Amino acid sequence: MAEPTPQLFKESGGLVMEPAFVVLLTACGVTTLSAILSKRLGKEKEMDKWSGEMKRCSDLSTDAEEAGRKDIYSAFQKKGNEAMHKYFAALYLEAVVELSPHVLVLGVLQRYYTQDVLHFGFSFWPFGSGIGFFGVYLVSALVFHFAVLKKLKKKLPIFGTAK
Repeated sequence: MAEPTPQLFKESGGLVMEPAFVVLLTACGVTTLSAILSKRLGKEKEMDKWSGEMKRCSDLSTDAEEAGRKDIYSAFQKKGNEAMHKYFAALYLEAVVELSPHVLVLGVLQRYYTQDVLHFGFSFWPFGSGIGFFGVYLVSALVFHFAVLKKLKKKLPIFGTAK
């Protein structure tokens, strides 16, 4: 006799929270890990440095233009463009560090949850009869990031600057 497989969803169409809860907890955990990795490996200080350099070059080039010194103006414009390039390179690396854990976990979740993880029990036009793991993960991660981590970043040094 074949061994029964555990059912993740009710056949009656009722709301089952187990898969959605697993995805929610995973999203919260990975968002926390991503914030810690971003703080440790991120380029926030470098981005601040290049942002300040861009502002300084912009101010100096404006002053040079007002003084009628086109040679100095073009030199500061060139230096400002180089600072902007370095700023965007640091921003790109920051985004890669912060998004990599999410992409990895979404790939793993895709293997286990190929169907809807949150069933409504009725059909709703934009979503159908339920929401897949990606929708639950995305909403959970965003809500957790803005509702919890943004507040913790101000209080705990592991997430950001403690005040």
